[in-house]
Amino acid sequence: MQRVKEVNIYIDSERTEEYLRVYTKIHLKYVIVGNVKKEQVERAIKLSQEKYCYISNMISKVTDITTEYEIKKEA
Repeated sequence: MQRVKEVNIYIDSERTEEYLRVYTKIHLKYVIVGNVKKEQVERAIKLSQEKYCYISNMISKVTDITTEYEIKKEA
């Protein structure tokens, strides 16, 4: 069983200078606090990006979206 105490997502992005200010790059950093396996975190991120979040799926067609994660073990 995965015991997740907390999940935070930090977003960094780049946008064009011209009007409409379209996003050109989006980087998501997931910070998970708890006793979890990295394979499960990787799978959850992949599913959220490719299957469950239709906005991410749509935006990824025109914007470079990257992800990373950090697992902080619960004390």
